[in-house]
Formats: sequence, structure tokens, C-alpha cells
Amino acid sequence: MKTHNESASQQRIRTSGVKQRKSGRFGTKPAPGRSELALNREFRKRLIAKMNEAKVPEEARLAHLSAMTGRVPQTSRRWIDPIKPGLPDLESFMLLCLGFQSDANWLLGLREADDVIVPKDVSLPERERLALDTPGRAAWIAAIVHDLAEEVAGCDPLKMRGDDMEPLIHDGDTLFVDSKTQRIAGNGIYVVEYDGRVMVRTVENRIGAGLVLSCENRKYQECVVKNAAAAKRLGLKVTGKVRGCIGIAKFWKSC
Repeated sequence: MKTHNESASQQRIRTSGVKQRKSGRFGTKPAPGRSELALNREFRKRLIAKMNEAKVPEEARLAHLSAMTGRVPQTSRRWIDPIKPGLPDLESFMLLCLGFQSDANWLLGLREADDVIVPKDVSLPERERLALDTPGRAAWIAAIVHDLAEEVAGCDPLKMRGDDMEPLIHDGDTLFVDSKTQRIAGNGIYVVEYDGRVMVRTVENRIGAGLVLSCENRKYQECVVKNAAAAKRLGLKVTGKVRGCIGIAKFWKSC
């Protein structure tokens, strides 16, 4: 005789092995598939393989990826995270394929052969054109990145805009800013926010005057802030201290 009543143990046996799924507002939500995680891990493995091929030191990987794609190190770190790697955005992915001269499907682990052919006459924006490079040239760039990474560890990159700090810092130079410094800590060059603008200024503590904010370019006037109360009234905020900068001094004419 059959009965429709099941014991709790029978119900557990009947439902054992069934993959549980989370319930959402609009119904059940499938658990993440394994294929996506496998794709992320394969991308990470092949990206690291390309950097090893280009002789990029392990400690300079983040700086190298950031320089190649224009993304901040926090974003690049996700792509090579050993625990939970992630895929890049489409623009970054394109630049990585161009920079390492890799087939997109190979880089994602969707094919075995990396036999990409890059057209010589392809028209690209300047940053993408710079990404097209040979492993040999990438090696000496990686050496520079390695040295730079040691010198400016913990700093965030910032592009200089304007001629305020010329001739010391030029328009377009890359500054390395210690964003952990949120107040004046000795004389030096700081990044400050004032009246909705981000500015780079030399800050000097002058006895009897207060803090003097000045530009290297003497056509701009200096600003004197007597004390912290005055700085607060002006809405002056320190966002970091400049630890260094890099730029290219061109001795050739633009074509």
C-alpha cells in the first residue's frame, strides 16, 4: 500500500545531490557557472605568461599593465589576482591584445595557438599605437617600470595639466602622489584642492607669514595662508604629496 506521507529522512534522501539555488525577487537565481571562473583563471595564466615572455619582473607587473592600458593599479590587480581573478573591460582587453600581440581567443583560453597577425597599416589612436611593440622593446620598458615601481611604491599617478610648475614640472608629465599624506608634512610639492580645482603647488612654511603656496612659473602669484582656520575658510584641502615625476624631454621635431 502506497502512502503520500514522507518522513523527513526520506525527503532529505530524495533531495540530496540537487544543487541549491538562491531565490531572488524575480524568481530563482542560478548559481554562478564554473565556465566563467575557468575563463578568468585561464586569462590570468596566459596574461602572466605573456609578461614573463616580455621579461616583466613580478613586482612590476601591476605598473606594466597600468602603463599599457591607462588603468589604475587597483583595476589591473584584479586581472592577476591569484584567488579571484577578473576579466578586463573591452578597451583594456583590446590594448592588452595589441600590446602583447596576442590573439584575443588565445588570451581567453579559447584556442591553443597564439598566431595573431597585426596589420601594419592599421589606423589607431596614439595610445593604442604605442601598445604595438615587440617583446624585445617591452623588455627594456619593463626594466624602467621595475626601477620606477621601487621608487614610487604606494603612490598614485597623476597627469600634470598646465604650465604652473614649469620649468620643474611640464604639462603632460606624470606625477607620483602619496595620497596617504592628507596634511602639510614639511615643505615640498603638494596636490591641493581649492575652489573645485585640483592644483599642484610648492608649499613652504615661512616664519611669521604662514603657509606659502607658489608656482615654479613666476608669472603666477603666490598665495599665503596664515593658519589652519584660514585654510578651512578658503576650502583648501591637501590630497597628497608629490614624491616624483617623469616626463619625456623631446630633442626632435614632431612629424
